[in-house]
Amino acid sequence: MANLNDLSNSINSILSEDNLVVEVKLRELVRACPTIVKRRSRGYNVSFRIRMIKKERNKFYFTVKKPGTKKYNVNFEFFQEGDTALYKNAKERERYWRNKAEDESNKNKKKEYLEKADSQLDSIESDNDTDNILDQDVRVSCNCGYWRYWGPDYNARENGYSLRKMSNLQPPDVRDPNRQHNMCKHIYAASKVLIDYIKSSKD
Repeated sequence: MANLNDLSNSINSILSEDNLVVEVKLRELVRACPTIVKRRSRGYNVSFRIRMIKKERNKFYFTVKKPGTKKYNVNFEFFQEGDTALYKNAKERERYWRNKAEDESNKNKKKEYLEKADSQLDSIESDNDTDNILDQDVRVSCNCGYWRYWGPDYNARENGYSLRKMSNLQPPDVRDPNRQHNMCKHIYAASKVLIDYIKSSKD
């Protein structure tokens, strides 16, 4: 069974500090989804209320809700192959500011450096169209607690498919020591709907 480590190894086989290549496809991300998340998403097309609230070329915005629960926002953005260079540069800048923050003793300066680090990946924009979009790299995010606090937000940032930072990015050493949690049930459910939507729009 595919897991996040397999995904990271197979997709980012030449990932290193000096040579960052980010290639995460949505279908591969879904295949690597942990079994426990798939169980929680069972019957998503009946029990979840999934709405695409906005679409902009390579950007898709969903709300996902189960009856009696809070509504969550799930966002997807697809990137062309050339955009990975932008991600590499942004990741290097993020690493620079985080290292600088670690060495800074002044609280205000440390906060300033961390804010600069957080803004680097969030500033990347893509200008592609939707042709063969499922073959393009994807970034995802959700504002639910599982995504933020159980590992997915941290793992997404580390493995190159984070759309925006949703937590303080503390390593989930207790809740996800093996780094298996690659997504939440809301992203999994919305991903299945989005894949079907993209396939049907081509027909």
